[in-house]
Amino acid sequence: MSATTETGRATARAARRTELLDAADRAIRRDGPEVSMEALAAEAGITKPVLYRHFVDRGGLLDAVAERHARRLTDELRTALAEQRHPRERIRSVMATYLAFLERDPHLHRFVTRVAPSERLGARSAIDDAMTVVCDQVVGAVARELTGARLDPEPARTWGVGMVGMVQLVGDRWLDARDVPREVLLERLTDLLWHGFRGIVLRGPDPVS
Repeated sequence: MSATTETGRATARAARRTELLDAADRAIRRDGPEVSMEALAAEAGITKPVLYRHFVDRGGLLDAVAERHARRLTDELRTALAEQRHPRERIRSVMATYLAFLERDPHLHRFVTRVAPSERLGARSAIDDAMTVVCDQVVGAVARELTGARLDPEPARTWGVGMVGMVQLVGDRWLDARDVPREVLLERLTDLLWHGFRGIVLRGPDPVS
């Protein structure tokens, strides 16, 4: 078999895999996070055994869906973090991106963060890896702001990870409750984080006793 033929087959397999993952996304969005494997296969126009053939087994499919979802989230948040804005507007932009991502695909997000991790460690790792990347980006941004204010950047990791964790938990709870509009939640979170951060910058961090 020539290298050209093998490359062509690999390209075709990758394209088919993408088509099947697109079908999985559609089925999850339509039927919710508890969607059956039969429904996922039917959406792709194939049987469940054929679906598994492309992903080895059910776990492989869960991993693939989770990895793609996590990659999309990471890409969008990286773009928001890279924007050159006033610090308050950058905080708001990143949180707006995250909340909009949740609201845009609530069933898919629940599938990836709740259903898949309950069955597959690899699916959980995909989300953890995505949030680790986001935490590192936020920690770097906080460290730069502290350094720019002539303050010790050492607390940046604690504060940056805490900011990400708070927004992640509040966002996930809001996705279930929907007790306030997204814009209201965004403004509340922005005010909390910005005024807290500005307070630290203006007075400086408390000395460690």
